[in-house]
Order: sequence, then structure tokens, then C-alpha cells
Amino acid sequence: MDGSTNNCHLIVLGYPIKAINNSTSKVAFAASPFLFFLKLAYDSIGGLQAVAQEVVEDLALAKKIKSSGFNLRFLLGLDEIEVRMYSNFENLWEGWTKNWFIGLDRNIIK
Repeated sequence: MDGSTNNCHLIVLGYPIKAINNSTSKVAFAASPFLFFLKLAYDSIGGLQAVAQEVVEDLALAKKIKSSGFNLRFLLGLDEIEVRMYSNFENLWEGWTKNWFIGLDRNIIK
């Protein structure tokens, strides 16, 4: 397993996929290598412009989709694609600390 695949496995830590995919749960998450939307849902939430000020816009899009009453599905395609998220440790540290901090609603004691 290479580093990019290991990074994908790390994504799901702290993000329960069953809760993300449950329409009655408020838990939302997205990872941006690939985001797919129905045009109706994307337009309804204001698209990327609605989250342009956010540091982690993919997570903000997921939260907007779910809070607007649309279904959200998080799927791993580890057998289908390979994505290299970061090329070195410095970039990995910056990216993951930002994503986890924002993902925890800026509360590391959760």
C-alpha cells in the first residue's frame, strides 16, 4: 500500500461513514478529490461560491448539502482510483491539521 492509499484510510478516522450517509444524522463530511452533485442540489446550496470563504470548502459543501435536506453519500473508491494528496511531510502536516481542526468544528477537545 503506498502513502496515498494510507492517506485515504486516515480520512475516515473520526468520520463515521454510517452517520454521514444517514439522512437523519447531522454528521457531514466530504473529501475533495472527487465530489459529485445533482445539479439541482448544487445550485440550491449556492455552489462553490457559497463556501468560497471557507478554509475547508469540501467539508462546508457537505454540511450545506445535508443541512439543506439533500442526501449525502460518502463512498471510498480505493479499488478504483489512486490519489496522492500531499507530496511531502510539510504539506501533509499543514493539510491534515487544517482539515482535522476544521472538521472538529474548531474544537480539539470533542
